[in-house]
This record gives sequence, C-alpha cells and structure tokens, in this order.
Amino acid sequence: MVPLDSGRSVYQSVGGLGIYGYPIEIQALFFMALRCALTLLKQDDKGKEFVERITKRLHALSYHLRSYFWLDFRQLNDIYRYKTEEYSHTAVNKFNVMPDSLPDWLFDFVPNRGGYFIGNVSPARMDFRWFCLGNCIAILSSLATPNQSAAIMDLLEARWTELVGEMPLKVCYPALENHEWRVITGCDPKNTRWSYHNGGSWPGVWKVLALKMPNLFKFQVILGHLWNNDNIVDHNPIFHGVMIGTVTHGTGLFLCLVSSLMGNFVVTVLLWLLTAASIKTGRPQIARRAIELAETRLLKDSWPEYYDGTLGRYVGKQARKFQTWSIAGYLVAKMMLEDPSHLGMVALEEDKQMKPPLRRSASWSR
Repeated sequence: MVPLDSGRSVYQSVGGLGIYGYPIEIQALFFMALRCALTLLKQDDKGKEFVERITKRLHALSYHLRSYFWLDFRQLNDIYRYKTEEYSHTAVNKFNVMPDSLPDWLFDFVPNRGGYFIGNVSPARMDFRWFCLGNCIAILSSLATPNQSAAIMDLLEARWTELVGEMPLKVCYPALENHEWRVITGCDPKNTRWSYHNGGSWPGVWKVLALKMPNLFKFQVILGHLWNNDNIVDHNPIFHGVMIGTVTHGTGLFLCLVSSLMGNFVVTVLLWLLTAASIKTGRPQIARRAIELAETRLLKDSWPEYYDGTLGRYVGKQARKFQTWSIAGYLVAKMMLEDPSHLGMVALEEDKQMKPPLRRSASWSR
C-alpha cells in the first residue's frame, strides 16, 4: 500500500537513526509526487490508464496515512487501551502494538488539542517521534485533511519550546539518548543527543531527490543576502562560479543558481516549509514569530548549518558557516510571507474528489 524505502529516509541516510519501515517524510513526498503526476498527465487514451492507477493509489495511500500514522490525544488514549494478539478482520490493533511500548515522554507531549503524523509505522512497532519535514509536506500536499493540518499547527503552538525553542526548527523530537542512542546509532559521535540529525535545530536541511524531468534546467536553490552585505558572497567560496544572474528585489540582492547537471535537486528548508504551512492553514503569525526568532541569530552567527541543544541555543559543534540553504530558507520564508501568492508554487489544494476516509470497525469502541 505504501512504498518501503528505508535507505532513502532523509535522516537515516546520514545518521542511521533507526528510521526504517515506512518513514513519514517518504510517504508524504510520494503522495505529493503522485498528485503532481496527475496534473502532468495528458487526459487522453494513453494517460487515462495511468490516471486511474494513480487515483486508486492516492485513495489507498491517503486512507492508510490518515488512519494509521495520525496521533492525537484521543488516538493516544485508544492505543493506551489496546488489546493485543487480535487476528480477525475487525481487529483494532492492526499492527499489534504493545501499549507498554508507548514512551513516557509521549503522554506529556501530546496536548489536548493538536496532533501530528508520527515518524514511522512498521509491524508491532511505531516510531512516535515528531518529524518536521514529513508533517509540513503533509500539509502542503493536502495529505493532511484541513482538520489535521489545523491540529499540526495547534501542536506547534502548544509545544513551541520543544519544537522551536530559540532557533527554528527541530528536525525531530525528542533526541535519542543513552542506551537507545548507543544501540541505534552505534555511538555515532556526530549524532549525539540534541545535535545534528538527532534533535538538532535546522533553519535549513539539504535533501536531494532524483526526479525524472529531462530537458529542463534546474533551479537548484534561491539564495542571496539582505542588508546589501556583499561579504556573504565575496568571502564565501560556495558562491564562486555558480552565479548565473542577479535580480534586484526590494533592499536585497538575490542570486539565482541554475544547475545544468543530470537529474533534479530539491532543497527542503524547514523555515520556509513552516512558513508555507502556516500560510496554507491561515496562521501566518506562526511563521512570522519563527522568522523573527531566526533573525536574531542567523546573521550574527554567520549563517550556520544547524544548532545544537534542547532549545537550539548553540551553534552546532560541526556546523559549517555561510550555508547556502540556511540563507535560502530564510529568504524564501521572508518572500513568501511578504507575498503569500507564491504559496501556489509549493502547495496543492485539497482534492475534492478524494474519497472520504473509511470508518473504523464497530469493535473500535469496545
């Protein structure tokens, strides 16, 4: 029903953080890719078969994710009361999750109002961690229903300290620690608790996806600098040899980088993803608050790659400075907030023809 792509998980591919099975960010991106494919296919005899296949897959995928990946207070309470070893078609505990496996932190983390798509679902095991990328993409692709989208933003507001802290945003929450960290990461020195991909704070995250779109030039990333500070470009070798053209926009100089390499690259930056999700759900004040928070540190800290600590207070111990994706994420977030009409470039409206979610079996309330 959903693709198994454990090796391509955005975090495991670098840090080996135990994300295997059906990671949420892969499912959300797959859902978005299928919806984009529908808009690209011609509505002729050749395209009709593919449209039917994709539509069928979208219905199954959306039902599976909205039903089994979603967690809120009510669902948590239901899992807490689960019976185990159910085998009939009316089984409620379809993945045979042991209630005793619920982590202690989860009961305090889930608010009365709010919810999110959990990190992973695999037989007999769920990864209840929060992953920012997957949940933001779920909102932008309309994988999340309007109510679920609103609940995700409710969670962000209710758990601002944990998920945003002093530097937006936590790539995942909480961090792996102690025995769990030793077993799952193999004592990875880069992914110590609250650092790098293990609960670090990332204004920008670099994710590379191979897409089959031949004969197109790729806009690899939009980046630049504000305050007319040419030092960011002149003293940063990353920028040399890649500037194709410049465009003046407001008070800042924006550089557009175009890649002519084979394959396409998509840059996913958490700050602009949060901004887009906030605009789509009608809560731009959340994005504004996060951007203002980032502005207090990013320029002063020389645009680091990531931040460490439970609140994101410290520049990452191995973070590189003047990172293009950190700059790009901030600029795109600012531009999107100033002109919300840009949202249509990265977001899809809800498909009104999508089948409503199926009701749970009668045994659910037993």
